[in-house]
Amino acid sequence: MREDVPLGLQSGTHILGEAVKLYTRDQVLQNKLPKFTSRLRDDLLASGVPESDIVDGSEIGVFTYCYAHNSSVSCLEHMGYYMAHSSADLRSQIKLGSIVEFRVSINKENRLMGSVVRVYGDINDPSVGCEIQKLNYKGLATFSPLGPPIGAWYECKGKEKDGWVKKCVIGAPPTGPLGEKTCVSELQKPPSHQ
Repeated sequence: MREDVPLGLQSGTHILGEAVKLYTRDQVLQNKLPKFTSRLRDDLLASGVPESDIVDGSEIGVFTYCYAHNSSVSCLEHMGYYMAHSSADLRSQIKLGSIVEFRVSINKENRLMGSVVRVYGDINDPSVGCEIQKLNYKGLATFSPLGPPIGAWYECKGKEKDGWVKKCVIGAPPTGPLGEKTCVSELQKPPSHQ
């Protein structure tokens, strides 16, 4: 769940990211979660997930990108972090570091709910084809006392043939010289490509 729906994101879009946190049942039911997920339990129940299906590891935190306009602040100043529910049949496959595909839906309060639909495997497994990319900025900001922009995101080889689209993050710093066709991005599959 996210409370801020990214510009242009449609309900039914699939997103690719890395599982970076596995939440316990106690954390979800007792609301011991990051602030922006404070209504997760209620949102899960409202979306049709029975409370009995909220177990250790059923709710995961998925990271897709981060950036900051200078290195004097954390890369987590701006980030793609989603909560996603995993069904019992996929739950055992998800570990920290797993690359997962999840479908987002936008609830009536305009917050995102994620649901895992596929587990590709570990980020460090070459057969998964995904790697973390880091901002390699060499512009004038390199000489700033605050330091150059920082950022990280995922690139996954061959995914475009399966309908995945690299969506540049609005507001993120450029990732290289002007005119270079790269950006801090998120891999999405629009509903029309599924």
